Amino acid sequence: MRIGSKLTLKTDPVRNYGMAFSNMHRELYHIHADGNVVVVQLALQGTHDGPLQLPFGKLPATGKQMDAPCCDVFELEDGKIKRFDCYPEGSIIFAQLGVLNKLDAALSH
Repeated sequence: MRIGSKLTLKTDPVRNYGMAFSNMHRELYHIHADGNVVVVQLALQGTHDGPLQLPFGKLPATGKQMDAPCCDVFELEDGKIKRFDCYPEGSIIFAQLGVLNKLDAALSH
C-alpha cells in the first residue's frame, strides 16, 4: 500500500484494516471501469478494536467508529486481479479515531 510519495506499508491493506476494524464494512458508491482498470469509490466503516499498522508506527485500538471515504483501484489481467491499490482518506480516519492532532503521542513505536 502506498501512502504519499515516500512511505510504503509492507502489509496487505485489506488484512491490516480487517485486523484493526473487526466489523469492517465497505459501502460501495460508484464503480467505474475502463479497459482493464476498475475504480471503486466507497466508504470504509467499522469500529477500531485492534491495532492499525501505519508506516510510522502502530495505532492501538481506540474503540471509536470510522466512516471514511476511500478509493480502490484494480488492474485486471485475464479476468484476475493483477494489482490492487487502496487509498483510504487518512486525515478523516485519524480525526474520527480522535488522534489527528496528537498522532505521534498515540502511536506505539
